[in-house]
Amino acid sequence: MTAAEPLKADPQPTPAPPRRYELFVSESTARFFWKLKDEGVTLSAEGISWRTGGMERARAWNEVGGVNLSTSYIHKQGTVYACTISFLGGGVLIVRSVSAWGHQDETREPAYREFVETLHARLARPEFSGVRFVAGTTATKALGFKITLVIASLFFVGLPLVLFFIGPALEVLFILAAGAAIIWPMWRMAQTNEPRDYSPRDLPYDLLP
Repeated sequence: MTAAEPLKADPQPTPAPPRRYELFVSESTARFFWKLKDEGVTLSAEGISWRTGGMERARAWNEVGGVNLSTSYIHKQGTVYACTISFLGGGVLIVRSVSAWGHQDETREPAYREFVETLHARLARPEFSGVRFVAGTTATKALGFKITLVIASLFFVGLPLVLFFIGPALEVLFILAAGAAIIWPMWRMAQTNEPRDYSPRDLPYDLLP
């Protein structure tokens, strides 16, 4: 190369193409709903986009203020997962692994896992060091759930156990077994959703399918 030839700049990496995930989304933090209608969320080089209530929404990556991963257990339905993204200045986006009726949907779980991993890979960059990542529920909700579990355990397990010792009967054993089958997954879910901070480079995989 001669002195007259200009220096060539290093080629810039090509941004990843937008990726749309067929997952149900909502902007409401309500725990109970009749049916989810808004489906589809896209991650691109610019940020996150989705559609709710017939309106297109989009937020840039630098507008993300926090990410929360949580899970819950629905009796006879299975485990469902949710990723809540909070934005600076207000507003949230909840991306779920569920069907439109809020039930476990194993066909959507791979897409949900990929969405969460891709989201965290992007936010793990140094320029997003201010984003807070929280696993599980809030401390207040965790305490309330534990109190509810203690009461439910006393009713569904403790009471049948006392009745069995007073008068052993096969029917009481069936009630005890049914109660334990209900309470045990709930106890495990409470432990999994214990509130804690985490790093986007070290995901809490117990909160992923």
